[in-house]
Amino acid sequence: MAKPKTNIEAFERVTDIVKKVHIAEALRLTRQAVSNWKNGVPEIYAYRVSVMTGIRIEDILPEVAPEVHKRLKELADAKAKAQQNRRPKGT
Repeated sequence: MAKPKTNIEAFERVTDIVKKVHIAEALRLTRQAVSNWKNGVPEIYAYRVSVMTGIRIEDILPEVAPEVHKRLKELADAKAKAQQNRRPKGT
């Protein structure tokens, strides 16, 4: 199966695997809200949809995947820095 080139194409692939109603339930949204995702999975939900479906973020948001990965790395770095700052000095 070819990689999706657009976010819309990717969303169609996601909904082939998981019904919109199940996505809505997992994300605590209405089915109507998920049905209104005309431009694909919103970035805010991409990670959770990826975990739920087993589809890589690159295949859920092919148009913005590099930016999503950059943001996830920034969040991970910030979390690691915060944990490091909480440790007592000398440990």
